[in-house]
Amino acid sequence: NRASPAWRSVPGMRFARRQMNATILADGKVLVTNGSSGPGFNDVGAAVREAELWNPATESWTTMAPEVVGRTYHSASLLLPDGRVLSMGSGEGGGVSYENSQFTGQVFSPPYLFNADGSRAQRPAISSAPSRVLYGSSFTVETPGAGSITRGTLIRLSSVTHAFNQSQGIYPLTFSATSATTLLAQAPGSANLAPPGPYMLFLLSPTGVPSLAK
Repeated sequence: NRASPAWRSVPGMRFARRQMNATILADGKVLVTNGSSGPGFNDVGAAVREAELWNPATESWTTMAPEVVGRTYHSASLLLPDGRVLSMGSGEGGGVSYENSQFTGQVFSPPYLFNADGSRAQRPAISSAPSRVLYGSSFTVETPGAGSITRGTLIRLSSVTHAFNQSQGIYPLTFSATSATTLLAQAPGSANLAPPGPYMLFLLSPTGVPSLAK
């Protein structure tokens, strides 16, 4: 959105990685999973199991929980409609045989699903939402607690392979309550802002807890 966009350096991750996955979360943060910190194309012996969370607002990384197994080349991670992340696969290629590949998956629950004491956070609920929205149009969402919701996100469904998610994208939404149970928002203005296709709609609580997606 700047008149003269430019790259700049920000703090790096704790772990060097290649063959990693970066997944946009329901609140706009980015979860980095999988990858290897070793030399060579597919060093499974140096797999990085710890996830790392990027906060674009603070421009900082936080180290998250480790996975049970290491996932390197041919692994994949994607956002689920419940706000969690599915991390799966890994293996074949770069000297790793099909027989020695990972045939498992593990689900990561981001911090936004929990209260400070570790209990489950109360989530906003979407009672109903349109199955389709048009560029530049207004649309309504029904929710029991409209008065407390001011923001949400549209996140395009993932299509991820080979350490690259070529489909995911995020569009932030601003909501205003028109009744105790109705929210109004403006759809993206053009395909330049949100390419056409299937999206997940999340409502976000004042503390950033996401709803289940519609």
